[in-house]
This record gives sequence, C-alpha cells and structure tokens, in this order.
Amino acid sequence: VNPNLLSAHVISIDLIVTHKDAYGQEMEMAKIIVPGNFKLPCKGSSIAKSTMVLSRMSPSLVKGMVSDVQSNNGTLRTKAFSDMKMRVMGVPVELTAECLQHIKTDVFPMKITHIECQYFV
Repeated sequence: VNPNLLSAHVISIDLIVTHKDAYGQEMEMAKIIVPGNFKLPCKGSSIAKSTMVLSRMSPSLVKGMVSDVQSNNGTLRTKAFSDMKMRVMGVPVELTAECLQHIKTDVFPMKITHIECQYFV
C-alpha cells in the first residue's frame, strides 16, 4: 500500500527477511527479489510476483519460526529490510525500508498477507 500522493514506477525491490531464533536473536531466513517493472498507484496497492530464496537456517532459527507459526494460526511474523529502486514523476529514487510482514505459510505458494514499512531516502 502506497500512503503517498504520487504514483511510482517500481524498478526493483530486494528484501532480506529475518526472524528471531529460539533464543531471541534476529537471524536472516530468506531473500526476496521482486523484479519490478510495475506501477504502485497513489491509492490502493499492487500485487507483484517475487522469488524467495531461503537462507541456510540453524536448528535454533527453525525452532523459533515453527513456534511463531504454531502460535499464530499458520502465519509467520517476520522483519524485512528492503532496498527499492523506483521512478517518481520520471525521477529515479532509491529508498531503504524496514518492514514488519505476515506470511501465510499454510498455503502454497506462501502469501504475504500484511506488510507495514518505514521508508528512508
């Protein structure tokens, strides 16, 4: 969802997804690559296909993720750190973002059902 008043053209989005392990330490669990080339409207949202590449996960991280999914009805709550390249009114813009996201894991393919981000220029 784009809370701004200007539409944007997304060129690419790269995210590092993290989750807390069984001991509460934040660890990388995956990388998500959104190839871009789509419009983000000034009101509403866009749906874009992406590729998730799972990272090598320690048993402690897997235990933390399983615990989260079991206590949240199949939803994994993660953090994501994003680098975004886009054009706004024809001008190239690069943003970074810190996001909280909910991933529905009991469907295939997995689906991000909620994402809330803070953006930084």
